[in-house]
Amino acid sequence: MADAILTVKHLNKSYGHQPVLRDVSFECTQGRIVGLVGANGAGKTTIMKAILGLLSTDGEIQIAGESMQFDHHPILATVGSLIEYPSLYPYMSGWDNLRLFADGPYAQAQLVGGEFLNTWLLLSLVLLIAALFKSSGAAVAVGIIGYFVLGMVNIPMIALIRKYTWLKWNPLNMFNFSAQLGLPTLSKITKLTDVQLFWGNLAYIILFLVLGLLFFRRREV
Repeated sequence: MADAILTVKHLNKSYGHQPVLRDVSFECTQGRIVGLVGANGAGKTTIMKAILGLLSTDGEIQIAGESMQFDHHPILATVGSLIEYPSLYPYMSGWDNLRLFADGPYAQAQLVGGEFLNTWLLLSLVLLIAALFKSSGAAVAVGIIGYFVLGMVNIPMIALIRKYTWLKWNPLNMFNFSAQLGLPTLSKITKLTDVQLFWGNLAYIILFLVLGLLFFRRREV
């Protein structure tokens, strides 16, 4: 049998002379989902607050085998909670809601990786534009102007994507990759998943670098 990740034994709680919890006992084993079902005022929130050390109760609570007390609960540093007022988006999947509030090493690594790809996409595109000009001065000027123009045309491009869905594969839309990693709801605008944006960024980076190299060599001949 799997070890209990949460154990509640003989939990009792009263407000004045009004008992709210009476000898409540249950276990949550690892990998299982447990739901508390009851009418308003049955004590569901009181149980959850007791588990999180937000109020004192009579009884025993253990999290991952460690006893939890009202005035001493270091184990809660490893526990996530959301009580009473869940700020969730009903039009998003459960996974996307979790990603939206994620703040760990993996989430941070994703954001850094997305920004890295977007930076390379921008550099490769600017280099390609610059390589199209024979004059080095003109190439530098166009590259700088192109950098600022890209940010301006991205907004009207999003409007066009709504009307012409096939435009979602254009390179300008790929610049939304890092932003979408931080805000999953942007997938409704980009019309692309994170995976599609990742491969799209990679494909355009390679394409722009190869074309830029070819044009640069032809210019030098």
